[in-house]
Formats: sequence, structure tokens, C-alpha cells
Amino acid sequence: MDTLDKLIFYNIFINPRISKRELAKKLNLSLSSLIYRLNKLQKFIEGYYTYVDPVILGYKKAIVIHNQENISNESVRFKCIEGYIISEIFGEDINKEIEKISPTFYQIIPNRKYSLSKLDYKIINLLVKNPLISDKEIAIQLGKSSKTVNRHLSFLISNNFVKIVPRIDIAKLDFLLYSIISQTINKQIKHIFKYPPIYIGFAENLEEIVKLSKFGKISIKSEYKVNNWIFNDQKFRTQFYLN
Repeated sequence: MDTLDKLIFYNIFINPRISKRELAKKLNLSLSSLIYRLNKLQKFIEGYYTYVDPVILGYKKAIVIHNQENISNESVRFKCIEGYIISEIFGEDINKEIEKISPTFYQIIPNRKYSLSKLDYKIINLLVKNPLISDKEIAIQLGKSSKTVNRHLSFLISNNFVKIVPRIDIAKLDFLLYSIISQTINKQIKHIFKYPPIYIGFAENLEEIVKLSKFGKISIKSEYKVNNWIFNDQKFRTQFYLN
């Protein structure tokens, strides 16, 4: 896997829904060259997750560093080679959720304001069912114009209420995912998730991570998982009449 392949993977992490034509233009590649590389890399992608921020349903959330294998109400998990885990957890009473995890090495509780429409929730519902559904197909299913759907999707994605994440066994690949805890974050960091001051980043090699270590404590990730908790969330199913 060369540098360009890794750059393609990074862009897939950032936005798996990006069109081939747009990605080719961004990377200064011909469309045929990009398609050739994507076909070669496709075998490493096992599928896609749809991350949904629990705050959209009024839940509180926390980012916790711990070493407990099985915890409830976990929306995202990053496991480190050192043995500890970074989890995003959520609940009506987040302090009670945190108390269930012992020991806890670090925690933050972000506060977010949000205002979503019923159409936003309907779009989220379709994305959870099919992360790569096209804007056009969403518009058809919801009886809306493509322009309207695109506007709502842009809002949801730019505010990180929804994020499509490729499901990849990173142990099989040459790039690295890592976490960094830093109050003086630098724009050099290619982050794929951020919970300031915790960032989950993408690096092409170990040397790149070593250079970034001056900004804060770094740990390399061995695996990650996004839980589709919203599938079984009764609050989501009933409050917005999505059955």
C-alpha cells in the first residue's frame, strides 16, 4: 500500500459518501486511476457503520478511558494496543453510566446544543439502515427534493450528528489509527473523531505519530467499533414515528 492508497483510505474515513469523481479531483487523479485503486482496496472494507450522536435524542454523553471489556450504552469504542479503551457512552443520567465503569482513567462530558427537524430524523433512520444510500434515493423514499435532502444531510454531517465510518480490520493495513490527548492541538493532525481534548487520528506511519507526540499523550489503536444502538432505541422509534 503506497502513500496514495493511504490518502484514499483517509478520505474514505472522512467521508465515505464522497463521489468517485469528487475524490479523483481532490486527489488530482484521473477517474480511471482512482477506480482502479478503489477496486484494489475494496477487499479491506468489510462494510460501514452509521455513527449517530446520542445527544439528538436528549441523552447526555461522556468520553471515558477505561479497561472494562463489556459496558452498556456504548456508542463508540477504540481499543488501544496498551490494553485500555476509549469509549463514548450515553444515558439519561450520565453520572450513573460512568459509575458502572471501574476503574475510569479519564472522562469528559461535552455539552452540545442541537435542533433537529422530523425530516432530519427520517434521514438518519435511512442512513442507519443503509449508510451509503444516495441522496437521490433518500429524496425518493421521503418524497422530498434532492436539494432539500442535500441541505439536511450537509447540516447533519457538518455538525457530527451523523458520521459514516468504514468497517476495517486495521491490523491488516499499513496505516495507523491513534488517540492523542492535547490542549494545544495542531492542524497537522488528521482526525477522524474528535472529543476535545481527545482526538482520534489517522497516520500513514509510525514516524508521523512520533512527530505529533510533542502535542500530547499518544496511543495507537488496535481496533474500533461503532455500535448501532439506535436500531433498538425505543425513544427513537416512537418519538419520531419511524416504524
